Order: sequence, then structure tokens, then C-alpha cells
Amino acid sequence: MFFTSGLSLGSKPITVLNQSSVHPQHGKFIENMRWIHDKVLFVTLHVVGSNNNLESRDKAAVHEFFERDSANVAWIRASFEQAIQMQADAMVVSFQADVLEGKTAWEDFPGWSGFRQSIGGTLLPLAQRWGKPVLVVHGDSHQFKIDQPFTLEKKPLRNVTRLIVPGASDVRAVMVNVKRGSFSFELIEPSR
Repeated sequence: MFFTSGLSLGSKPITVLNQSSVHPQHGKFIENMRWIHDKVLFVTLHVVGSNNNLESRDKAAVHEFFERDSANVAWIRASFEQAIQMQADAMVVSFQADVLEGKTAWEDFPGWSGFRQSIGGTLLPLAQRWGKPVLVVHGDSHQFKIDQPFTLEKKPLRNVTRLIVPGASDVRAVMVNVKRGSFSFELIEPSR
């Protein structure tokens, strides 16, 4: 219902590209989408909280995790290829999980992290190589925050900004503006 192949929801649906239509081997991951607006590439990934569902004591969860993580890695790679081809000014990547939830003092993505391959091993290195602004938007921890917490080889990634959107009991929204590859943010209070 929410991820009709080829179109968004809304009163004026826009054209979207679903991973299921271009990567048949990942056909069931229709929620992995991307679209373009004003030279900004928007990408959605199926990355979930509680360690991306990597629960080593549950064989079914492990199988589900590896299949979905493989699809996410392929989609991230294909998205950066598209951004390069179209000479995008910026990229916005959205998913649910707080990927730094399991961060340790020594590693952002320790060996047991369900985000190690898709985020630490794919998204961040590709963002660094691309060099243009990347906005990572997620919920999960539900504490409104804008920061640049990501590192690669112990060096900060200055072109990658994170936005944690409010959630749970906090029903505010965040308006994100993109101008010439630069992001600005406005917290929207609910009308009474």
C-alpha cells in the first residue's frame, strides 16, 4: 500500500524508482526507493532499529538480516553511481534506525553491529569519496538532533550530516531546505 512501484503517495504523486524494479534479486525490497528533485537525490533504505534486526540467537532474524542488508548495500552503491552520473548537488538518505546506538569508545560499528556493512562499510566510504553533502535522516532514538557524528578511519566526515527527527511522544516535524547542496533545518511546532 505505501510502496506502489513507480509512484509516491500523496495528492500529487511523483515518479520514484523502487529497487525491486531494477534489482530483481532484491525484488521484495520495494521500500528501497529513490527520486530526484532539484539536483538532489533522495534515497530510502530498509534499515531498522534494534541493531538492524541482527539477533544472533534467532536463525530466522539472521537470515532476514543478511538478505535485507545485501539489498541495502546494493541500493546504496547504485544510488551513489546515479548521483555521480547525474552530477547531483547533494544526497538525502533516510531510514528508521539510529545506527550509532551500539557505538563503542573504540569503534562506531563494532563486529556485532548490524550496521557495520551497510553504513560503516558502504554508505560512509562512498559519501567520503563522492565528497558532496550527504544528509542522513533517521528516527528510532526520537531525540531531535542535527550533528556530524560519523567518522571514517578515525577522521570526521564533514560532508555527512545527521538529522534525528522527533518521534514517539514528540509530534513535531522538521523542514529541511536544500540550496546549492547546503542544508538548513527548521523545527515545526504543531498547530493548536
